[in-house]
Amino acid sequence: MSLRNTYQSYGLISKLLHAIIALLVICMLSVSFFMSDIGISNIYTIHKLTGLSILSFAIIMLVWELFNPKPAYPITMARWEQILAKSVHHCLLLLIILMPMSGWIFSTAAGKPPMLINITLPFPGIAHSQTVIHLFKDAHKVIAWIIIGLLSLHILAALKHWLLNKDGIMQRMWSFSQD
Repeated sequence: MSLRNTYQSYGLISKLLHAIIALLVICMLSVSFFMSDIGISNIYTIHKLTGLSILSFAIIMLVWELFNPKPAYPITMARWEQILAKSVHHCLLLLIILMPMSGWIFSTAAGKPPMLINITLPFPGIAHSQTVIHLFKDAHKVIAWIIIGLLSLHILAALKHWLLNKDGIMQRMWSFSQD
């Protein structure tokens, strides 16, 4: 399997980035609904550091996509589906970058920035501010719900292409066998 994408299939790097981000985002969204009920004292620290990891992987994915071809859609795929698929992909990637940034900003404004091995990681240029806290905390929640909606659409579309259309769309991302 090639490390880089081709016009027929995604390469190993794209597949790994997709799998890592998908796993982390789904876990984060799932756990976030129960964070205040979970008896783990450092759950918010784990949440913040996982968010920064997602942000890092998403930025790497964005840069990687800029320098790699994207596999062509099957000729049987309608133009509107192609436009919708591209739009959902771009929106998801953008929101997966904005989500941890909004959390990082509001936690910094609240005086509780992420910490890594006793190193404080405040968002640059953000001072304590109730306005910033409320604005970005609300944005964080709204972005989460939009991601849930788009992610649901993305998963349903992938399953449709795999189970109904049988057009290879799902396999080009999730197959780790030799191409």
